[in-house]
Formats: sequence, C-alpha cells, structure tokens
Amino acid sequence: MNSTGNIPAKTKPAIRYYWLLMRPANLGIILLTMTLFMFHAAAWNIKDIRWPESLTVILAVLMVAAGGYVINDIFDIEEDIINKPEKRIIAKHLSVRSGNLFYAFLLISSLIAGFATGWAMGLLCIVMNVLLYFYASDLKGSNLWGNLLVSFMNGMVVFTS
Repeated sequence: MNSTGNIPAKTKPAIRYYWLLMRPANLGIILLTMTLFMFHAAAWNIKDIRWPESLTVILAVLMVAAGGYVINDIFDIEEDIINKPEKRIIAKHLSVRSGNLFYAFLLISSLIAGFATGWAMGLLCIVMNVLLYFYASDLKGSNLWGNLLVSFMNGMVVFTS
C-alpha cells in the first residue's frame, strides 16, 4: 500500500476479497431464510411457486444485503484498523475506490433485479439501499435507532420472501 492508502496498481486484487467483502455466510443465511419462507408460503408445493419472480426477488435482496456489507466496511475503515486489523479488506486488500465501484455495481444490480420483479420491489430496493447507506454513515453509533433499523431490515427479508 502506498502513502495515499491505495493499493499499488501492480497489485491485482483477487476475486476472493470481493467474495469475502460480501459476507457469504450471512448471505447464505438470508438465502436459506427466504427459501424456507417461500416454500412455506407455497404450502411446500413446489408447483405453486412463481419461480421467475421468486428468483429475482431473492437476487435483489441478496444484492441489497451485499451492498450494505460493502458500504459498511467502507465507512468502517478507521475503526477496523484498530478493532479488526486482520479481518480488514478495504484499504488492505482492495482500494477504497475498488470498494466504492463494487458497491455501485451491487447497488445497480439490486435495482435492476428489483425493478425486473416489479415496481414495488424496485422501490423497496431503493428504500433499503438508502437506509443501509444511512445506517453505515450515521446510525451505527446510535444504539437505539441503529438497532431498530437493523431489526426492521432483517424483518424485510421475511416480508419479501
């Protein structure tokens, strides 16, 4: 890393750091939760599931969540240097610019998948992306409001299933 905090151009970041930045275990839990609720809502009858809409909803929610993890890590660079120096990815393995570009990719992907499902899901993706950005930038330090927002967003995973 050079003095400006960016990864030198000759260092090629591995795909695995982008994968780890999205918190795959957490995304797996979200996927499992949504799948279980989707099957339960269809009374466990696979023929009653509207697959195209279900898959785009799942993709949109996973992209929103992944984007939330990325933007959270971008805003937490200074704290992570002190609290989790060994787990840090942004500004250690990936530049801040790469993190921001990846966040933009995930955000746009979530909106495309959301609006492909329908206007309501697209608008919900916009709201959730804004709330996650606001959480990462401002609300994380607020115990009550930050926790309420996280609880609300966790409930939205079930609601969208």
